[in-house]
Amino acid sequence: MLMRVRAQYVLRRVFACSLFFVFCKQTAVTSALTTFPDLEDFHPARVHGYRRVFNHTAEVFCTFGIANVETKETSSVSAVPREGSSIVVALFSIPRSSLEAFYNREPEFVIKDVVPHDLESDEPMPQKVAKMCTASDDERYISARYGGSREAFLAKIGQWGLERIWDPHNLLPCRVYLRHCVLAAKRFHEEAHRSFLRDSFLGDGRTIGEYLEENADILDEVPPEVVAKRYGGV
Repeated sequence: MLMRVRAQYVLRRVFACSLFFVFCKQTAVTSALTTFPDLEDFHPARVHGYRRVFNHTAEVFCTFGIANVETKETSSVSAVPREGSSIVVALFSIPRSSLEAFYNREPEFVIKDVVPHDLESDEPMPQKVAKMCTASDDERYISARYGGSREAFLAKIGQWGLERIWDPHNLLPCRVYLRHCVLAAKRFHEEAHRSFLRDSFLGDGRTIGEYLEENADILDEVPPEVVAKRYGGV
C-alpha cells in the first residue's frame, strides 16, 4: 500500500491536512475504501527499489476462515526492498487525520516513505512523498499489536495452529486473497496486472504468474459471503 502526502501537491495547491498512500498489496478501490473511506484520486503509479513477496500470515484471514494452515495457504503480501526491481501500485490521498487510525489497523507492517513515479514517463512525481506498507517481523508485530507480550501473541495465533506470523520462505498465498488481488489488478490497469504477475513472488522465488500457471483453479475460488465484498476483486 502506498500513500502520498496529500499535504504536498494536489491540483497545484498545498494542503497541510493530507497524506498520500500507495496501495502495493493490491489495487482494489473497494478494498482500499474499507481502510480509507475518505480516500481520493485513486490512480496507478510506479515505485522503484521494491518487489512484492507473499511472506506473512494475516490474522484477518484466519478470523474470516479463509486461511488454510494445513497447506500453508495463509499469506498476505508486502513490499520488500530489492535493488533493480519496481512495482506498479495504486496511489491515492487521504486526510492526515486518518493516519493514526491506519497505523492502528496495519500493525504488522513497517510503513516507509517512498517516491512514486509517473507510470507513463517514469519520472518522479514532483513534490510527492508517499507512505507504503513494507515487510516487518514478528518482534515488531508483537510490540505494535500485543504491547510486547509474546505470551498474548502466541495465545492468539495458537488457536489457529500457528507459531509465527512472518515467515519469508515457507508460505503460500491465501487462495481467496490471491484471486482478489489478481482480478483487482486486471480491472485496475493493464500494467498493474502485468506487474502483479511478474513482480510478486513466493518465498521460494517463483513469481505469482508462475504459481498461477501451476494452480489456475485459484482464480475459480468463490469467496465466502463474509468476505465477498471485501475480497471480491473490485
